[in-house]
Amino acid sequence: MDYNVKCLHYVNGDTETRIYSRPIRIGVKREEKKKEHAAEQTEEQKKRSAESSMNRTKNKIYEIARANRWQWFLTLTFSSEEVDRYDYSACTKVLSKWLNNIRRLAPDMVYLFVPEQHKDGAWHFHGIINHAGGIKIEPSGHYTKDNKPIYNVSSYSLGFSTATEVDNTDAVSRYITKYVTKDLCEHTKGKKRYWVSRNASRPIVQLFEMTGQEAMILTEELREDCQGEKFVQCPNTPRNIRYFQNPGLTICHEEIDIPDL
Repeated sequence: MDYNVKCLHYVNGDTETRIYSRPIRIGVKREEKKKEHAAEQTEEQKKRSAESSMNRTKNKIYEIARANRWQWFLTLTFSSEEVDRYDYSACTKVLSKWLNNIRRLAPDMVYLFVPEQHKDGAWHFHGIINHAGGIKIEPSGHYTKDNKPIYNVSSYSLGFSTATEVDNTDAVSRYITKYVTKDLCEHTKGKKRYWVSRNASRPIVQLFEMTGQEAMILTEELREDCQGEKFVQCPNTPRNIRYFQNPGLTICHEEIDIPDL
């Protein structure tokens, strides 16, 4: 089963449409095939594979972030008295424990957190949350360069914390993906790279298989009411993707059922 057009409908009513120059096959598990060829990869292929992995992580984080509304942007650091902040596994373990415990104060909290490594090698996390409920977030007395108040998360005791109010969900969705870098993916190979609550929404996804002419007509129609267009050349294949941002989009075409993989 193939598709060459993908639509993602977000909470604010906008739709992101991706038109692929070559179809993508779904419903086929490729893990075993990947394992067979992993040892045969050249250094260049490994480099491209790592880049693809980074882009997949970025896309997934962006899709989840944009599919929700956010109230706070947090930065959480770790005290050396609480955990070895240079040990990624140790830091993620205490973060996960804190996220589970904080549910007692804010049972409806929605969150998405990503790691960042400081220049000295220490780890900290950035996150966006909503429905913070009973979590204590108090003014710090400091302000950003844009004169926005900076708060502290009093309910966080594992290290230093800051919080700022989110004004634009779309902007913060793009911003949080900047922490997903090649260095991060290299240091976290085979490990978890983001933390998202189970109650976080995902975009509504539609898949279509169109002829070349139909895809060309759709491209022109999208450009008529387009808020943004981007062209991306995929690193591992001759496939390229055109991204379109449109408000309130509806595509009248036979839809492909998405299989449970």
